Amino acid sequence: MARMARTRLTSLLLISMVALVSGCTKPKGNWGESVDLPPWDKVARAAIENAVDPLTWAPLAGAAVFSINDWDENTTEWAAKENPIFGNQLDAGIASDDLRTTAGICWGVTALATPSGDTAQEWAINKLKGGIIQGAAIGITSSTTSFIKDTTQRERPTGGTKNSFPSGHTSQATVRATMAAKNLDYIDMPEMGRSLLRTGFYTVAAGTAWARVEANRHYPSDVLAGFALGHFVGGFLTDAFIAPWSDGAASIDVEAEPDSAFISSTFVF
Repeated sequence: MARMARTRLTSLLLISMVALVSGCTKPKGNWGESVDLPPWDKVARAAIENAVDPLTWAPLAGAAVFSINDWDENTTEWAAKENPIFGNQLDAGIASDDLRTTAGICWGVTALATPSGDTAQEWAINKLKGGIIQGAAIGITSSTTSFIKDTTQRERPTGGTKNSFPSGHTSQATVRATMAAKNLDYIDMPEMGRSLLRTGFYTVAAGTAWARVEANRHYPSDVLAGFALGHFVGGFLTDAFIAPWSDGAASIDVEAEPDSAFISSTFVF
């Protein structure tokens, strides 16, 4: 009951936050409206931009660092013994579940809060298209995480099962947090509010990751790799399929009247 109450309270707080900072204009157009089979240039750009994003490569670099000597094992042993944030392993495990759920709520609230059309039919169609893409990101993250787990066969800190790398809780929390952060680009709000919400979303994902370490369920390299995976997949699919695309092409418009003519040019980049 207590966990359910916390989840409901979190939902209400998130909805209230989005409502308070939201306006009525559409910074990037209608969410889901641009969903289509993207050109190769758009796919390539989305892949490169999300691969070089610090929230992708920095966790991967951190995972590599923790693999040196016994840093992974020593850090996990210390965190599981001291529990500096969550108090004990049991509460850390519960917190990781709750935080992963919270990340899902963040994603759902932002997806619903985005403008998607002026009519009910347009709104529903665009929400469906956007939901399919971001739902696919969640599914791809899950299947990729499982594939890597089965391939690496890393034993968990507690022993027994060999599915420690990467962390599924972390990859799932992060893919949802990343998409929630991307969805904010469609909602008109003060930039400070947008930054605060993004920070909050990624804090939830990071909290999920650390809770898994304190719960003695994963090593730091497990959760760092899970964070990188979730961030890349969520960002890549959203940018490749949902975000509006411009290839940098120039256009020239000519308007003629009986006694004059107007020429206008635009260049989008």
